[in-house]
Amino acid sequence: MSTHKNILLFCGSQTDSLFSFCTNFPGIRCNAAFDREHFISALMNAPCGIILTAALTDEELLNKCIIMQPESSYAVVVSSEDKDKIFMFLKAGISTFIYSGETFENSLTDFLDKLLLADKKCDTLLKTLHKMRCLADNVDEGIVILDKHQAITYINAAGAKLLDAENILVTDKHLSDLIKTYPFEMDSPDNLPQHYDEFEFITASGKKITMTSTYSPTYDADEFAGAIVIFSTISEVQIDKKKELELLKYQQRYHSFQQNLAFQKQMLILQDEMSNIKTDGFSVETYFKPLDILSGDSYGSLNLKDGRYLFYIIDAMGKGLSASVTALQSTSFINHAVSQSIIKNNFDMEITISSFLSYIQARLMDEEALCCLFALLDSKSATMTIASYGIPPVYMVHTDQHVETIRPNNLPIMKYITTANSDTYDLSSIEKILMMSDGLTEAVTVDQNLYMDYLQEDLIRSCTKKHFLSFLNQRIEGNDDDITFFFIKNEDNYSDGFETYEASTSFDGITHLSKVISMRMEKDKIPEAECGVLEYAVSEILMNALEHGNLGIGFGEKQTMIAAGTYDETLKKLTATGTEGFSKKISVLYKYVKPVNDLPGTLYLDISDEGAGFTPTDIFKYHTFDGNLCHVDKERYNGRGIFIADNMVDALYYNEKGNRASIVKLIKPEA
Repeated sequence: MSTHKNILLFCGSQTDSLFSFCTNFPGIRCNAAFDREHFISALMNAPCGIILTAALTDEELLNKCIIMQPESSYAVVVSSEDKDKIFMFLKAGISTFIYSGETFENSLTDFLDKLLLADKKCDTLLKTLHKMRCLADNVDEGIVILDKHQAITYINAAGAKLLDAENILVTDKHLSDLIKTYPFEMDSPDNLPQHYDEFEFITASGKKITMTSTYSPTYDADEFAGAIVIFSTISEVQIDKKKELELLKYQQRYHSFQQNLAFQKQMLILQDEMSNIKTDGFSVETYFKPLDILSGDSYGSLNLKDGRYLFYIIDAMGKGLSASVTALQSTSFINHAVSQSIIKNNFDMEITISSFLSYIQARLMDEEALCCLFALLDSKSATMTIASYGIPPVYMVHTDQHVETIRPNNLPIMKYITTANSDTYDLSSIEKILMMSDGLTEAVTVDQNLYMDYLQEDLIRSCTKKHFLSFLNQRIEGNDDDITFFFIKNEDNYSDGFETYEASTSFDGITHLSKVISMRMEKDKIPEAECGVLEYAVSEILMNALEHGNLGIGFGEKQTMIAAGTYDETLKKLTATGTEGFSKKISVLYKYVKPVNDLPGTLYLDISDEGAGFTPTDIFKYHTFDGNLCHVDKERYNGRGIFIADNMVDALYYNEKGNRASIVKLIKPEA
């Protein structure tokens, strides 16, 4: 069987040297055709290789040749006058060109060598390459292939059109010959594909075109071996979609920015001076869960500085901005009016309400209604005076667990209709009080009833706000309206039976107190899991008593010391024996009420220091918001230790001065 490779030449008299060279090439059996008819006839012999002359080959003949012998290897002899035909051959999948001139024999030798070395695997590879090039010429993306010298070996029709190279002989040119600017790092050290969105390319002809592009280099033994570059234009539809997306992102950023501003503004307006405060025999907790940052609910708790405390809840009709404006208008007026009366020492509830009614009626729309509640707690006389305008009933639980329901004594406030009735109630036998907006009573339960049907039952069982919420959250899946309530508890019933422990202001002192508390909890057989949580919460409060209480180190000062690496050293100096800081005491009161029947046990811990204290409302007004701490300025928010402790226990209160913390932890009976 012959091992020669048959090739067919289509050449003219000016390329006789081609025929002579091939005839004398070892392993090659050459047949030459010097005219069109002879060439077409010779194609029937199925040559392994076909060498065409560009000057003699037109598109019709080329297509006929490809159809008759699609499996043959092709090469084309070209001269400088044949530039216009290069793309015709590339489009047909022919990319081997033999240039007339000095490189003629070398290029021809390379082609014949490859032909002689071709086996079945190589044939398969060539067929696959041919199909890939056919596919590449039918896509909209521009494709450019570079060799190891970064020279162009192939460019598809779309690429030539995009880069203004349709009439340019690009083979052996570099990418920089076609485009002046491109973002690719040709020989990238990380060998990874490089993708660029919307880069403005400038072609050699000066045309500017914005495209996305991907540059994928290949390496052989860490040496650059070539690359594929893919270009894709951005359609008008894509540009419009991108603009819409950018606009949407801007709107979202703007909305988020405005929400944060609205939250900050709301924090400036709201005055919740009594939340998480334990004073004059009462403890107070506030809960606020709005549907949006600005809602139709608002509230306030104001310390009148004379043993009296004013609580109010505003519930504007409807939802959205209109209700929010009414609620914030009401809140602003009440806070200002009360503030002025405190300065003048002449607060009078009836006068305050009368002034408010006159103010807000002038600002209500004709069909608008406003529900609100005013409750004045007088700790000296143990009474509460209530003026309720269409708000849900106030629930008072007596020590014998009887629930007294205080219904509204006024209709909702309207533009032309209002009254000013108020009633006073004795609190001497009251254990706890719940005041709320209708978002709580009208919440729909999982069994499709209103929560007001279960409210009294849950309130009787509840020891703290969080305890009450645990029952509420078991009954409802979510709220369809803003929920606001005050949970007030009479603490006189729990003031006796405490054990007292005391230590100096030092690390050894607070370590001693921590151990004593742990030992007492172990003695009281409090479950180990509960002990672990309590120990962590207590350590946070004890550390606050030492740092911020007796030593008077502010938040900013602490951060500065930590940044400078002097925090530990400074604390050791300030708490050394004989120092003023060391002489101050930290005290702990401990009391445990064991579980009774199905009721949980209750651990009470009071931790106090001799420092100047702080304003608890600056911290706890943020804890009141359910799920809204995401809007807090993280850089300016203090009290992280208190926040951690508060989330570990069932209630955390401070006295008005801020130098005494009261912890309440419910202990479930062990099974």
